[in-house]
This record gives sequence, structure tokens and C-alpha cells, in this order.
Amino acid sequence: QLGKWSSKVLRKLGISDNVRVHTTLLGGGFGRRLEQDFVTEAVIIAKEFNFPVKLLWSREEDIQNDFYRPYSSHRIESQIDKGKITHWRHTASGASEGKISGGAIDFPYDIPNRSLYFQTLDHGIPIGSWRSVAYSNHVFATESFIDEIAHYENTDPFLFRQNLLRHDDRSKRLLEKLKEVSKWNWHLSKGEYIGIAFNRGFGSYIALTVLLNKNKEGITITEIHCVVDCGTVIDPDSVTAQIEGGILYGLNASLGHSITIQNNRIEQHNFDDYPLIKINETPKIY
Repeated sequence: QLGKWSSKVLRKLGISDNVRVHTTLLGGGFGRRLEQDFVTEAVIIAKEFNFPVKLLWSREEDIQNDFYRPYSSHRIESQIDKGKITHWRHTASGASEGKISGGAIDFPYDIPNRSLYFQTLDHGIPIGSWRSVAYSNHVFATESFIDEIAHYENTDPFLFRQNLLRHDDRSKRLLEKLKEVSKWNWHLSKGEYIGIAFNRGFGSYIALTVLLNKNKEGITITEIHCVVDCGTVIDPDSVTAQIEGGILYGLNASLGHSITIQNNRIEQHNFDDYPLIKINETPKIY
């Protein structure tokens, strides 16, 4: 069956809804599979011929004619009293309110006074859902700011988060498990650093630590420990694959690739200028 968007387009092109779709396997489609603009192009081309037509985009066409993850800008302010956050003000702007507000509204931490403000800005660039949708924008901003507050208060980031989740037993158990399996309390060597992040979304809870080494040559991620509570698990291998894939794409976004625009065109073409993390660059994930 065709989605509502495709059916509407086909009717405009003079094609009835009596269309049979042969589903093909799509490995690595990710968010791009949600958009169906290529259906329109295939129909327009096919109408000019009396025989079957196969439409195939090159990698370059795919990268330069995509629906891109919306940018966002965040400003977070807080008030602290005796080591506790009493007020939290989060202002964000971006190309799509739904892809920014999601994840900010269901903020996991226990803060008594909290306000949220969102502003959309239409820049004309096609946008689509990235992996984890709005959480990839929101959680990066909020968890970074939580770390800044913990540093300002000279408090262990793990204990600081634990205190903010004092009324959430499920979250506290998750953090305790992460502390047990990770190297959070280990003595770090010179140049080694460890960070922690927590999130709650889509009915699941997740926390992880990242161990990295920083030297003159740059940053190397060496180990990642991750604990997930997603309720009843039917297929553990599938859950593991989802989490590992999400971690690698998060590393790509923070340390590797980016999409840039020059003279109204996407500058990247293929994996030579839009690199993905390689096997030898992949850290150990536990």
C-alpha cells in the first residue's frame, strides 16, 4: 500500500490508487526511507514511456538531495541553591518545533521550577527525522549543561544526576547498574577522561559512560559502557544492534561528518567527504 502522501501525488499525476508496490529490502536507509519524493520522479519518468522504467539514484544524488537533520540552537539557564537546581529555563530555536520540543517536554530530572520556550525558523532546507528524532538535539544540550553545573558545584557528575533522579527508582537503578559495570570510579591515567549521559524516552531508559584518550594527535574513544532498561525484551540481539548503531551514529555526529551548504548546494558528495566511522575507529562497546 502507498502512504497518504504518495496516493495524493499519484492522483495529481493522473494515476489511480490501483497501484501495486513491490517492497524491497532497504539496508541503511534510516530516516530517508520515511520520505517518498522519489516516487513522484519515478512516476513522471514512467509516464513518458510504454515499458517498465527503473529509477536509481547515485550516492552523490542521494546525499545532495536529501532531507536533512534540522539544526537547533539552545540556551539554558539555571538557578542553584545549596547544590540543588531550583529553576531551569530552556530556550531553543530551529527549523521544526516538533523535532526540538520532543525530549525537552519529558525532561527526566526533578527540578521544581522549569520553563520551556521554542521558536521555529524556516530556512528553506528540506528537513527529516534523524535517528532518535528530537532527542539527538535536546539531550546533547541538556546533558552538557548538567555537566557544566556539576563542574561548577565541584560535584561528581554521576552523583549529581543521581540526586536529580531521587524520586525515580527505575532511573536510579539504571545508574547504579552503570556504575557497577563501567569504569566510573577507576583511577584514570594521564590524558584519560570519562563522561556520563542519561536519557529517558519512548518508554525506555538509557545511561552510558564514554572513556576517551586525549593527546597531541587528537581524541580517541576507547570504551563505551551502556545500560538500557526498555522493559520486556523479545529479541535481545535486535536491541543490542539498535543501541550499538545509535552509539556509532552519535560518535559520527559529534566527532566526524557534517553537512555544509555553499551557494545553495550541499557540498558533500560521497563517503570521501562525508566519512562514516570505520571498524578500526570503533571503540569497544559493552
